[in-house]
Amino acid sequence: MYYYAFVTDITESERMKNELQKHRDNLEEMVRERTNEIIAANEKLQHEILVRKKAEEALLEQYNFLQRLIDSIPNPIFYKNTQGVYEGCNTAYEVFIGLPKEKIIGKKAHDIAPHNLADAYEEMDSRLLQNPGVQVYEGTVLYADGTRHDVVFNKATYTNTDGVLAGIIGVVLDITDCKRADMFLKIQAAGTRKEKPSEQNKDSCSGRNHSETFLQTISHGIRNNHKVD
Repeated sequence: MYYYAFVTDITESERMKNELQKHRDNLEEMVRERTNEIIAANEKLQHEILVRKKAEEALLEQYNFLQRLIDSIPNPIFYKNTQGVYEGCNTAYEVFIGLPKEKIIGKKAHDIAPHNLADAYEEMDSRLLQNPGVQVYEGTVLYADGTRHDVVFNKATYTNTDGVLAGIIGVVLDITDCKRADMFLKIQAAGTRKEKPSEQNKDSCSGRNHSETFLQTISHGIRNNHKVD
């Protein structure tokens, strides 16, 4: 009787040991599988981070090139979003406004210009956003030195990569000296002959055709710069 009980205890103990070993083996297999899954997921994440980093570096390089390009242009250039908030400008615009880029970006016209002029700017911006395309008109601006100048605003809307209206880009062409010279020539001409209006005289100070082509080129660069990978 004692022998039977002893054998039974050993057999049960052996069975429990085998069951425990089986559970241990299963647990180790599960840990290995889960570890491999984590390693694979981590490698995928690291790859995605690397791809994203390269895309961001390429985007930054493109932005820097675009900024250097517009900074090399002597005419003031700016661009805003559809809410009228400045998103960028060139060095000439900083000089024109009398403020560094950091104090222009993120602001609206009323933050950096006299209210009467800002009202006029925003009114024309609103018209352009309602009828996307190109807008060219003469206006008056207040330079940083306090002098008022006659200018031609050449503005165009631009879209993001999805084709959605994203904002306005503009170039300011100072025609103060041109208008003075034009007026002087007209006064001289009036004393000698009757002046015949022509398309050349009508647009002699605006440089409209060249500005429209330039705006199309810059807006394309800004649209690409807004691309999110």
